[in-house]
This record gives sequence, C-alpha cells and structure tokens, in this order.
Amino acid sequence: MIMLKFKTTNHTSIKTTQLLTTQQLKLASIGIVILGTLLTSNTTHASTLYDESISGGLTRNARDNIFLLEEGVNSIFATQENSNIGPGTNFDSFTIELTEGQVLTSVSYRVTDIRFDTTSDVALLSNYRLLNDSGSSLTSTNIDVKLALSRYFINGSSLELFPDAMPIDTVGIYDFDNNSLSRGGNGTANGGVYDYEIHLNVTDMSAVPVPAAIWLIMSGLIGLAGVSRMKTI
Repeated sequence: MIMLKFKTTNHTSIKTTQLLTTQQLKLASIGIVILGTLLTSNTTHASTLYDESISGGLTRNARDNIFLLEEGVNSIFATQENSNIGPGTNFDSFTIELTEGQVLTSVSYRVTDIRFDTTSDVALLSNYRLLNDSGSSLTSTNIDVKLALSRYFINGSSLELFPDAMPIDTVGIYDFDNNSLSRGGNGTANGGVYDYEIHLNVTDMSAVPVPAAIWLIMSGLIGLAGVSRMKTI
C-alpha cells in the first residue's frame, strides 16, 4: 500500500488573520475620524462679528448691537465718520455677551486707514468705556487716533483696550461705550474719517482638552484591538 501525504493549508488561520487586520483597519479609521472632529472643534478660528461695509454703521446705544462671542478671534470692522461742520462727534458702541466657560483675554484696536483735511490741525480723538450689565464703568481707554496711527498702526501693530481689566471670565453682558471727536485747532472741526478694527480674543475653558481626548481614543483603540484578537484566535 502506498500512502500519499499532502501538505494542507490552514485556511482557518489565514481567514482569522485577515479578519483581525480588517477589524484593526476599521477601528483605526473610526479613531481618525473622531480625532479629526475633536481637533477641528478645538482649533482657534476667526469670526467676524460686524462689518460696517455690509451692515451699516454702529449706533450710539450699545444694546442695539449685542454680539455673542466664539472661541478664537472675534472681529469688528467699522468706520468713524465725523462731521465737517462744527466739532464733529460719532458713536460706535456695541455690547458683548460672555457665556459659561468663556474668557475674554484681550481686546486690540487698530486703525487701518485715515482721511482728513491735511491743511488744518485736526484732532481725532476716541474714547472707549467698558461697562458691566448694571451700567457701572469698569475702566476706559482714550485714543489719540492720529498719534496712535504714527506710533502703532502704521507698522501693523495694535493698541490694547482695557489692559487693566483683562482677563474677564465672569458670565454676563459688557458694553463698549464709544465717543469719538473730530476737532480743528481753532475749535471747529474739519471732517475726519478713519477705518478701524477691533479684535476680541476669547478662550473657551469648557472645551475638551485635545491631549486628553487623544489619550482617551488611543486607550479605547488598544482595548478594542485586544478584544478582537482574543475573539479571533
């Protein structure tokens, strides 16, 4: 009797290995999607609160313009237009609302363009007051626009508003009360117009820290991979 021996292939083992690899790829894909979502949600971004070229001028009453802040840089783009008949005044006031977990870390002010009668001695002045919900003044900042333009803004830097009050982490409503003045050297005003930007920097302390989220996802993936390996052996 002749006995023939054939070498067989363990198809079950191959199938198990392939199954394990597929599960690992699925778990990795899910982890990447979740991690990408978390990274995107925690990325500092810029938000335009107000653009005068689109929405028209701000008003004197701050509560007419109430803005909800987002994490990151919240920007206002506006224009101060002062009368050229007598001492000109203009008011660009607005209100912000801080919600739970938000911290206002800084407020920067920058003039981007200025237009006035260069043949006369025109003074361009602006004052901002920060008031709380009850109307009490917390602090203020006076700006000599022409002087500030030459010292700060021409090289792209900004002037900080209310540095003594920062950071603010108390939930509530805060008014930015503005009064600007264009005045000539003889007591009367020639027109003074300038464009400016205000950037409010906000940190959201209630956001899930990304490093902690990464470790949480990695731990879960390792655990699931271990369970999958045990089931397929």
